[in-house]
Amino acid sequence: MNKYYSINGSIKPSVDVSNTALNEGFKVSIRGTSLSATTDSNGNFTIDSIPEGTNTDIIITKSSFLTRNIALGKITSTISVKSPIVMWAGDIEVNNVQDGAINMLDVIEVAKLYNAVQNDLKYNQKADLNRDGRINLADIVLIAKNFNKTSKDYLDIQ
Repeated sequence: MNKYYSINGSIKPSVDVSNTALNEGFKVSIRGTSLSATTDSNGNFTIDSIPEGTNTDIIITKSSFLTRNIALGKITSTISVKSPIVMWAGDIEVNNVQDGAINMLDVIEVAKLYNAVQNDLKYNQKADLNRDGRINLADIVLIAKNFNKTSKDYLDIQ
């Protein structure tokens, strides 16, 4: 008889705001499988029905955030990630592609849209990193916090 387990935890954006829209919509998937979950407005996720022995390397993605990979090993019981998994804002899609780094391309994308507000034709929510309805210096500061970081720069979780 096959045994099945789950992985649960929460995601915390590096952006300190009260807008719960930033917590939701992170896709958490298990590499090499079709198993995944999407975070709710509190940042919580659960991936169910994982067959025992499955390699549970997870990939966390969301537009405007730097992708994160976490190796959790083979599953032999339910895994609860205790601390929130922090995700860095700033890897902005250019032509619907993220380059896997927070770098000058992201600064340039924000600069192109600078001073745009929600409902302007040039406003692009992907560059509004704190989702305050304005593309401004606050978004540049968020990029600067993790400038030149790639997915490999994330610390391992405990």
